[in-house]
Amino acid sequence: HGPAACTGGGIGGGAAGDGAVAADDAPAALPEAREVVFPDPGGDEGIADPAGTDGLADGRADGEGAAGDEGVPGCPGAVGCGCEGNGDCLSGWCVDTRDGLRCTSSCLDESSCPAGWTCTVLEGTDAQFVCTDPFRNLCRPCREVADCATGTGKKNRCIEAGPDGSFCGVACEQPGDCPDGYACVLPAGGADESRQCVPQGPDGCPCTEKFEAHGYVTTCHAENEHGRCLAERTCDVPCGARTPAAETCNDADDDCDGATDEDVTLPPCPLTNSYGTCMGTARCVGGEQICEGDYAGAELCNGKDENCDGRTDEGYPDYDGDGLANCIECDDDGDGVPVEAFGCAPCGDACDVCPNAFDPAQTDTDCDGSGDACDADDDGDLVPDALDDCPLVPDPAQIDSDADGEGDACDPDDDGDGVPDGADDCPLVPDPAQADLDGDGVGDACDADPDGDGVADPGDNCGTVPNPGQEDLDGDREGDACDADDDGDGVADADDLCPRVPDPGQQDTDLDTIGDACDADRDGDGLGNDEDNCPGTYNPDQEDMDGDGFGDACTADWDADGVANVDDGCPLVADPGQEDMDQDGAGDACDCDIDGDGLANANPGCPDPDPADVCARVADPGQEDMDGDGVGDRCDPDRDGDGDPNAADCAPDDAAVFHGQVEACNGRDDDCDAATDEEGATACVPRYEDADADGWGGAKSRCLCAPEAPWTAPKPGDCADALADVHPGAAEGCDGVDNDCDGAIDEQGAVGCSTYWRDVDGDGFGMDADSRCTCAPAF
Repeated sequence: HGPAACTGGGIGGGAAGDGAVAADDAPAALPEAREVVFPDPGGDEGIADPAGTDGLADGRADGEGAAGDEGVPGCPGAVGCGCEGNGDCLSGWCVDTRDGLRCTSSCLDESSCPAGWTCTVLEGTDAQFVCTDPFRNLCRPCREVADCATGTGKKNRCIEAGPDGSFCGVACEQPGDCPDGYACVLPAGGADESRQCVPQGPDGCPCTEKFEAHGYVTTCHAENEHGRCLAERTCDVPCGARTPAAETCNDADDDCDGATDEDVTLPPCPLTNSYGTCMGTARCVGGEQICEGDYAGAELCNGKDENCDGRTDEGYPDYDGDGLANCIECDDDGDGVPVEAFGCAPCGDACDVCPNAFDPAQTDTDCDGSGDACDADDDGDLVPDALDDCPLVPDPAQIDSDADGEGDACDPDDDGDGVPDGADDCPLVPDPAQADLDGDGVGDACDADPDGDGVADPGDNCGTVPNPGQEDLDGDREGDACDADDDGDGVADADDLCPRVPDPGQQDTDLDTIGDACDADRDGDGLGNDEDNCPGTYNPDQEDMDGDGFGDACTADWDADGVANVDDGCPLVADPGQEDMDQDGAGDACDCDIDGDGLANANPGCPDPDPADVCARVADPGQEDMDGDGVGDRCDPDRDGDGDPNAADCAPDDAAVFHGQVEACNGRDDDCDAATDEEGATACVPRYEDADADGWGGAKSRCLCAPEAPWTAPKPGDCADALADVHPGAAEGCDGVDNDCDGAIDEQGAVGCSTYWRDVDGDGFGMDADSRCTCAPAF
């Protein structure tokens, strides 16, 4: 075969005008032109010149080269140069290749074609042969075999490449039939057994500008143990397939098997009303869970659980605790004696006298027809058994003399003294010894006058010794007739130096055998006790040095501070503690310089101090007084006078620092809270949250003395604080993001924009003088 004669402006007459055509296949109908981005050539089809036979529209001269090959030798128009229609090529043929539309040439065989291309007859022409790229669809995203055809007669396959989708292979026989980076292998699956060129390496098929521009689609999927979900994608976007999930009741196909809410297992569901909750059966209807079953009812005494609480006949008596309510059995108390009840055999005289209490003996003490086991008053004396001290003997008075819990009506020893009532001389008064002092037949325990002296007990102060006069010197209610210590001082009368005057110590200072308690001159110095200034010390001369009315002979502690005169640092000033801070021998109570620092302090007998010691009890020669309150720093609990005690004040020598002070931005802890320059301090500055560290913050702010991450931005206005390249003043880019936070996205002039010309006639070519640089066609 040879090339056809030239007709019109191109080779052959199979195509209208100078539009590009596809090799081997009949040209398809020309698609409607689109602005800038040219339409999909449709597999084997080329692209016809949208302007028809009159060459290029919008002021572009026929024969000008396509974009992308400026400076390439022979371009525009030579074989391999970029083209947008047949009119761009010197040969008159613009065909689809792996790299997009390229000029080709007529051919006789493969030797006259670029390396790797084939010489293919153009169907629909008079046997016109042109060089075509057999790999122009290699790695193209596909959904079916037809997407991968190149018109070469090869069985190119649409090969599944895992979750990302399917991509075109090219039929081959040996490795040399494939381009570099591709292997000739037999892919898994498929109806035929043809080997295919497939990419090697982990990245798989590349996503070329051609594939992106034409938006070739493949079917991708997400798969797991629940199933496989499908989605369509182009190679420049990730797979958007849903992740299969276990089917739930939501009217959705969660596992992507084409059915909704199938095989959903639902747990039992509660049916609740005022009587309780019963569990029903859950069903999924229209994506909603409904509960079917019976609701709870009032519990009846019938052996059934009407309120669904797991119990039957609760609230009804079950006296024998056998799990069966009384209403459904004939022996309620389980004692073997029946009762009259519905459904039970008649028992007549053999009926249980206590149908609700276990009572096999059927005892009925008072014969009132109610057995003792259930009779609240067994003896019928109108005293309930629980309170009756003789429950089986009528005893309405309930007398129990010995309080042993057994009433006198049934107690053989009423007073509980071990002597039976018939032999007891005091049957109602405990009297185990049965004593009868006056022999009148009435035991002493119950005799009103056991000694028979005419004074009845308990008024008799000598109950067992006749004592009609009832003398009692010490008033201890024991008459002198029977009292061995009449004055009650603990010393028996026979040994008492003052038997009629209480004198437990039995002192006898002058040893005259008359106790001091009853001796008118107990020291024997010739002066009566009332006129003696030392009545217990022999001192006929009566000396009294300090004139206090106490003789010197009997005063060893003149100031009465508990410290003997010889040991007292201040013998004339009471000073029981004997403090002597400066150890100078003079006690603090009378020392004119207690702390020994050379500064006087006020004390009895001391001159007025001038100046006074600001710390009288702390040696303080410097007399420092920081806050000037008259209390020296050495003894002042708040030496800076700021109201904070030294022990609590975090700066005890700084009056400007204390608890409750207002924190300021000054590098110190003004309010003693262990924090410095915290949020809200005086002179703080608003800082805005800057999560992406781009110098701009969002709307949230904190008033701080210094920046603290992430509160570092001095200004707000960042509309995407998670993106460091998005903030006011940032360069707007073609990325679908408002980079400069001005409220507009991908506006004209953005970084990465493309120049688009106004195309009024819609033929794909624009006007030279009317263009804009935008991220996408806009006019």
